[in-house]
Amino acid sequence: MYSPTGHLLFIRTDRAGSQRGTIYSVSFDLKSGRVTSSPIPRVSDVAIDSPYPSGGRAHFSVGNDGTIYYVPYDPSSTEKELLWLDRRGHVAPASPHLASYGTVSLSWDGKHVAYSDTVSIWVGDLARDSWIEVAQGDFVQAPLWSADDSTITYEASNSGEYAIWTVPADGSKPSTVLLKEPQARLIPSSRSHEGGWLTLQKFKARTSQGTWAFNVQSRSMIQILPGPAMSRSVIAPNGRSVMYRGPTESIQVQSFPALGPRTTILNTPPCPPAISCGPYGWFRDSNALFYVDQKSIVTVPVTWTNGKAAVGQPETILDRSGLDPMISVQDVAPDGRSFLAVRQKNTPRYDHINILSGWWTQ
Repeated sequence: MYSPTGHLLFIRTDRAGSQRGTIYSVSFDLKSGRVTSSPIPRVSDVAIDSPYPSGGRAHFSVGNDGTIYYVPYDPSSTEKELLWLDRRGHVAPASPHLASYGTVSLSWDGKHVAYSDTVSIWVGDLARDSWIEVAQGDFVQAPLWSADDSTITYEASNSGEYAIWTVPADGSKPSTVLLKEPQARLIPSSRSHEGGWLTLQKFKARTSQGTWAFNVQSRSMIQILPGPAMSRSVIAPNGRSVMYRGPTESIQVQSFPALGPRTTILNTPPCPPAISCGPYGWFRDSNALFYVDQKSIVTVPVTWTNGKAAVGQPETILDRSGLDPMISVQDVAPDGRSFLAVRQKNTPRYDHINILSGWWTQ
């Protein structure tokens, strides 16, 4: 951002994914278009929303006289709590561990949690409340558990190169690359408990190349949806069916790996445009799915005959209208009776703006 004082203003963080930034200035010659000084830090507690590399929006601006206006960083913005949410709407702590929970995944046995905070993958034992960092990267997301809960699969970017990695859940060995394609970004979305399948979205030059499934055992690939469709696919735990959002945002299911006819579960989007309600997925028995809309969690039974789905009557299993709207469902417990969720511990205070003037004279 250019300041009328003859400076360029920009922001840096101490690490990727941080939501606290420092504004720096450099002298800038408009005529030559050249920087004429070294960077100087000016203010170090600026709030950042959607931190780099997922966004990088910093809350600051500059006035006509060079005065800097900024929203100060609030540490509570990164403090989220992990919760159990049952079908009666009761909320209970899953762990006292506060963290910047990004994408969260529950182990198949329901005893451990893996989450990303955009720069690290963490694994926690819920009974012991013990947590270890098992992987790092410039940007990491989407941790998923292997069938035996021994390894974590995730996406990571290092020096601008994206790949799908795997790491032991106990952190005993370094991460290794599981899948990588030149000039492509592969974003994992689910793993099956049986069959060794991993579903993912593929992008090249920021353009969707469709939705795919990769078999970890045979290393074969199956295309589920062609590009430019963008859909987070969720494979059933038994590896025999897959669900996703169709071209019109409707929720659809299809037999797998032999892809049969698509069957629509929900004709309309579960939420209005630009509103993200929550995930959709399968219960562990693979006989029913669930989705989260604005007001409820809905389950739908699905049975299969010769590759064709028979869809049962949707049932609301939880009315969310009386719940804290900040509760975000992440995964389902093995018994299907409760859901793992996260919630902002305290509402960040973005109720005032700080002003810095005269900085150019220092």
